[in-house]
Amino acid sequence: MLKICLFTALFFATFTPLAAQDAPELPTPQRVELTAVDGITMVSDFYPVPDAEGELPTVILLHGIAGNRNDWNNLTPSMLENGFNVLAVDQRAHGESGGDRDLVAAIGDVQIWLDWLREQPSVEDNSISIIGSSWGTVPALAGCAADPACLTAIAISPGDFPLLDEAMFDSISDRSVLFIVGRNDNVLYDTKKLFERTSGEAAMYIYNTGLHGSAFFASRSSYRTSTLELVVNWLNDHLERPESTPTN
Repeated sequence: MLKICLFTALFFATFTPLAAQDAPELPTPQRVELTAVDGITMVSDFYPVPDAEGELPTVILLHGIAGNRNDWNNLTPSMLENGFNVLAVDQRAHGESGGDRDLVAAIGDVQIWLDWLREQPSVEDNSISIIGSSWGTVPALAGCAADPACLTAIAISPGDFPLLDEAMFDSISDRSVLFIVGRNDNVLYDTKKLFERTSGEAAMYIYNTGLHGSAFFASRSSYRTSTLELVVNWLNDHLERPESTPTN
């Protein structure tokens, strides 16, 4: 298969900070509990787009180390408003999920969430993305790479972990990856290395900030609005949706 790199240079985005805004309230989610292959219970919140009909593209959100599914509460409303269902996950050993902090196992857990989503009538089976923050970028990238129907991944403040190896990059080379990082973040160098190792469609945006991971979307973040727009535009460009589905 021909693999084309559509972004051949690094993109240094120097956005003018916008005024911070409060995130709108979240609807009540569906609580989901699934059993991992090692028997632990994993917990997540599923937010279908309110009052929507038919199958829609869906985003899985994976928080960073020591975080939980609520870390994404400032991103989820924008996803819903723009026609994306959301599954916000407590990764193993975090929040209400059991187990230990095991990245190999966490990568395998992603497939369980993907399989569950594809059983939901509101989810378009072949239009799923995974967004990871910091530690969560490892299962986001590797979990997406392992499932050919995961169309795109977004890695926010990723580190160059050994599990993100050449086999992983080969597996995801026919799909797309977006990297987001702060210029003053100590993972900037690692993020550049990851970007340079991609061979498919990829982009990297470097903001003039030290914000890390899901903190980009915090209510007080000066970069919240521009990062939200970046993520929404990327998903609109890379996830399929029925032609009749409106987006804001």
